Amino acid sequence: MFRNRFALLFATLACLSTSFARSTPLQVHVQDGSGEALRDQLVIVKLLEKYGEVFRVLTDESRNIPVRDLSPGYYRLIVTDPYGLWETKIQEFAISSEPANLVVSLPPMPTHGLGDRVLVGGEAPRKLKVQFTDAKGDAIPAVNFLVRNEDLDFASWHVADAKGAETVELPDQPITLVALWNGRLVTKTFDNRFVDELHGKTLVIRID
Repeated sequence: MFRNRFALLFATLACLSTSFARSTPLQVHVQDGSGEALRDQLVIVKLLEKYGEVFRVLTDESRNIPVRDLSPGYYRLIVTDPYGLWETKIQEFAISSEPANLVVSLPPMPTHGLGDRVLVGGEAPRKLKVQFTDAKGDAIPAVNFLVRNEDLDFASWHVADAKGAETVELPDQPITLVALWNGRLVTKTFDNRFVDELHGKTLVIRID
């Protein structure tokens, strides 16, 4: 009986040790465009592929948040000013076995209005064909990727086909594409002018 209990305790401790070993430290620094620390900025980390908030905390006097341990995976970082003096910053990131150190620079909130978005009736949505390749130029099939706008009021998930391609509808600019594959995360942000300069050609995203 004692031997069985000891074996069970050892197995439990081994599982806990493995769990802790897989956690990776995350550090977030928040600053303005000149590098000055910004305190009392709300930092929110969420799961990217699932619904759920991991944590939220305010930055301290040294622009940092307490170091948090995260399991390997894909996450979304949202940094916002409770007082409305600085613009909100949204970015996606991946956690692997290496410590992650994110530095976020916030531009000041414009003093003038940006205006409302106006949808033109009858205008067809802009579309773009995306192709995913590896470093050798070979197609990567079944890549999960997200197409979103700056405010996250448009966010659409897609899966590339067997040839690593997919045609997607585009939101208002600036447009952000986030590709997830084999533990890697690749982000590309572009505007309507960039799409126009492609002249109908395919946007190739290389995932090394």
